[in-house]
Amino acid sequence: MTPPKEKLIKDHNAFQNWMKTTTTTPLKLIHVRSVDHIQAVVASTDKYPSPIRPTGSILSHTDIHSNDGGTTLLMSNMNKIYGIKTHRYARKRDDGTKKVEEVVCIETDPCATLREIQLYAQKYGYELPFSAEIGLATVGGTIFVTSKDSSIGKSPIYGSGLGDIGSCVFSFTVVDEIGNLCQYNLFDEHGEFDMDFQSMLDSHGTQGIAVKIFLAVRKKVPVTIDIHIAERFGGDSSDIAHCIYNTWRNASSNDGNVFAAIGCQSGFWLVGTRQTLHIAFTTHGEMRAQMMATCLLRLGRYPSRSSIFADISSLVTFQLRRALQVPIRILVVGGANPNSQQTESASSIIKGSQSNTSLAEELHLRALSHDLTSSLAFFLSGSMWLRLKLDSRPAGFSYNKDIPDNERKLSFSNCAFPTTSFVDVVTEGLDFVRAYKLKYGFEPHALATIFVEQSGKRLAGGYHRKKVSKEDTHTFVFDPVHQHPKDPEWHKFLDSFHIWQRQKGGVPSITQSFHIEHQDLAWGSLAVHGKPSPRFTNNFIQQFFDAKK
Repeated sequence: MTPPKEKLIKDHNAFQNWMKTTTTTPLKLIHVRSVDHIQAVVASTDKYPSPIRPTGSILSHTDIHSNDGGTTLLMSNMNKIYGIKTHRYARKRDDGTKKVEEVVCIETDPCATLREIQLYAQKYGYELPFSAEIGLATVGGTIFVTSKDSSIGKSPIYGSGLGDIGSCVFSFTVVDEIGNLCQYNLFDEHGEFDMDFQSMLDSHGTQGIAVKIFLAVRKKVPVTIDIHIAERFGGDSSDIAHCIYNTWRNASSNDGNVFAAIGCQSGFWLVGTRQTLHIAFTTHGEMRAQMMATCLLRLGRYPSRSSIFADISSLVTFQLRRALQVPIRILVVGGANPNSQQTESASSIIKGSQSNTSLAEELHLRALSHDLTSSLAFFLSGSMWLRLKLDSRPAGFSYNKDIPDNERKLSFSNCAFPTTSFVDVVTEGLDFVRAYKLKYGFEPHALATIFVEQSGKRLAGGYHRKKVSKEDTHTFVFDPVHQHPKDPEWHKFLDSFHIWQRQKGGVPSITQSFHIEHQDLAWGSLAVHGKPSPRFTNNFIQQFFDAKK
């Protein structure tokens, strides 16, 4: 197979990831145009040095993009979505017989983003069952790694789990190490979950380059988003942990879920638009989304209780203007200016904004007593005034691709735990952050929790279970969040926090857990599976596979 003529970007041309935390210099940096082109490059070992690594949006903040001296494929031209159709497949029953079932799938190239795929599905009355945390992430960059997203309802394929892009994959085709095409299906010829398929989901792209993907979708389901406020009392971290856990237990019994954010710093903020709002937790049979915005600054407490009301009144303003059909696109919880470049359609309803002063300041409601404002805030919590109705799952955040270093950009460190340890882990984690702040003067902007339903089939990573029991059906992800990924104090904090996470039995993600290579590599090796091919495996990933030996 002879590689076609191609336009090479300058050899030795360095590039960076989105967060500008990693710089790498591949020997070859190539814009690929087709599946045949990728096959030809992979097969030409004399012209294109190993490892060969594809890149899409380059959003991971770890060194998984590093490829000094290798060949990096820029996949941006491979972004077509082909359509939606029904697939029939045989599935084995408990009695050993086979049953033919159907699933609706969307067919896509690897560099289509999760946001684009969701919007395409919704156009035809379908949806992916999750709202992408990072809408600009590409499907090819997420199906072989550990990710997590806010998901509600039933999976389109019973038993495949719910909560990350891998749980929606029905079939995919890869270019293997010698340039041939190889297809993997969720179910094998016997109607059972295929273990080679499952192994690929945690391979981190070390066994092939995805070139065609089929994602299972379901009919669109209306979503109601209720915003709830909770407050810590007496400095006890366990009350917040119990509050979130009990809400999740109630929600999960009704096909719902929970996303909760616990603010640490004065200046932590949550942003949502009608298209991208996914900071929520869900409950009730109709998938009523509740957002327990623990808008609790300073590890769960506002600097002043009156500021709670100021923020809540902004949301009431949102509802009033929406009822009057006045265009309005953003809401803020927490009281600091969000980075206007973080969302595609950001406008400002922010305290102190000269262009759009909030109702709170217009009426000088800060003058109200602390007790009254606190009571009113919690009276409004979960009410119709803090409610949004959507006809489907939000499509995911659309981040600005070129945010300067001096402006905010999302950075976090993923670590997964069994839900049976939720209260213990969250309570102790909040106490850890508070103690660290007292000793070193630093704390992250927030801590976030997302719950993921287990399939019992995953072979590595935070979603791996040898057996899914009735008492242990979910994993939760507990992430510190910071808005300045290159902050050295953030890096120091993570080095300490990761030690604590490892001691508590957490499992990291080597694409979403920042700086874990500076910890015990054996810990990171829990996230990888399979036999890596030297043709596709860079040094960063190889060190974790080596640590498994």
